[in-house]
Amino acid sequence: MALKNAFQASLTITNPATGENQDLGLWDAFTGGKFSQSETKYTPASRKQRTYVGLRTIENVTLERDYEPEEDGDLVNISKDLRGMQATVIVEDRDPDGNFQRNREPYVGKVLEIVPPDGDTNDGSSVVKIGIVISVENPTPEP
Repeated sequence: MALKNAFQASLTITNPATGENQDLGLWDAFTGGKFSQSETKYTPASRKQRTYVGLRTIENVTLERDYEPEEDGDLVNISKDLRGMQATVIVEDRDPDGNFQRNREPYVGKVLEIVPPDGDTNDGSSVVKIGIVISVENPTPEP
């Protein structure tokens, strides 16, 4: 059994012009990535409902971590340049011995959003976060 706090995700961005990979480190919150398939329900004149399945899809992935100005300041400054770049997210879980192991295939897609930290001068109790949303590419359709 895995606990929710026993996960980590790593993010790598690939520059299309140079092919170089940029490691954006570990992220401690991961949401999304749901595997689904669209459906269409249709009831013709016979009154017998029919269901047609469509394309398989993967939900966008959102990564989040505590904002550290020394580590993430450059990320915020170059964030507008990252949009649309290829991204690879590897999710790992911690086994009972404390070792992290990959628990699924990597998510590959493009950087869709960078969510810079926000703030409120009247709130000294919340942790400032930074986030990135990855638009995950659809898997290859099966024949």
